[in-house]
Amino acid sequence: MIRIFAMIKPLAHLTEEQFHRHWRHPHGTLTCKIPQIRAYAQFHGIGSTPLLQGLPFTGHLGVPVIEIEQLSDLDSMYAGPEFDAVREDSPKLYDPMDLIWLPTRSIKVTMPAELEFAVAPVNAMMFLKRSTTCPALEFAMRVERFTHAVCHSISDPCGVRVNLAHSAYYSGQVQPPYDAVVEMLFINCVDFDRSWKCSDTQSLLAEAMHTFLEPSGSSGILTRERKFL
Repeated sequence: MIRIFAMIKPLAHLTEEQFHRHWRHPHGTLTCKIPQIRAYAQFHGIGSTPLLQGLPFTGHLGVPVIEIEQLSDLDSMYAGPEFDAVREDSPKLYDPMDLIWLPTRSIKVTMPAELEFAVAPVNAMMFLKRSTTCPALEFAMRVERFTHAVCHSISDPCGVRVNLAHSAYYSGQVQPPYDAVVEMLFINCVDFDRSWKCSDTQSLLAEAMHTFLEPSGSSGILTRERKFL
């Protein structure tokens, strides 16, 4: 399964409330009609500036995520009439030319029962860029080791998804905007605040930023999940 992240900024004339409302409906409703999509969720930024302590802000206010069976499904998705409706609605919500698009493959998913059935969990999304000093073959191992250490330092229930940029990026000249996306999910903001701001979590993140990550290319956003499919 391919997990595709996008990053969107609202049009300047939209209020925060208008952006989130229009994104849920009609935009989210239209996206659900695309037959190639196997799963779809919207991750709405929490607050006007959804900061994730320890990482630069992405500058976006929303992260839509879709799942498809294979990368080639994108061609048929783009050609279908259902996507035409989404394409026509997009300029009412964000500038399509300002969209960041990242196909990934998930290499690790840990979801405790508390998070499996949580309503609108909080998702701390880390968009990570590999440092040029970190060999590509070591990167996945370092990311997994980092997330394991963070989870071990947290006492509250926490879910984790580790996603690596799809290998198709590295077969040509185009480099991915990010090399990995790490999602850490919490039941609510109280659990997130207690866990994320603790000294151990911040120390592990700071160490990662100075060893195998590129600080100027990595970023983060604090979101709340809304599942559609």
